[in-house]
Amino acid sequence: MGNLSSILTDSDNSTCTFNSGSSSLQPSILTQAQSLRNQARQYQLEAKAASELSQVEYRFGYRCRSANLVQLTVITGMGNHSPNKIAKIKPEVE
Repeated sequence: MGNLSSILTDSDNSTCTFNSGSSSLQPSILTQAQSLRNQARQYQLEAKAASELSQVEYRFGYRCRSANLVQLTVITGMGNHSPNKIAKIKPEVE
């Protein structure tokens, strides 16, 4: 019988136990599972950011409509006040 091993990941506190003598595929499966967890975390972050942006756009749009504003002018700069002088808004608007 093979040795039992346990792995505890810091990020989600889940434990995965496997029998190291049963198959050589198990470490590969664990690596793939970790990769899928990382990908899922990335998707969650992207979804959260999209949701927050959507909420901001909705609130801003509501205020503009209630004030009868029909046009929005966005003036972008070169990023003089941004870290490393890299523009953040202008690339997103263009």
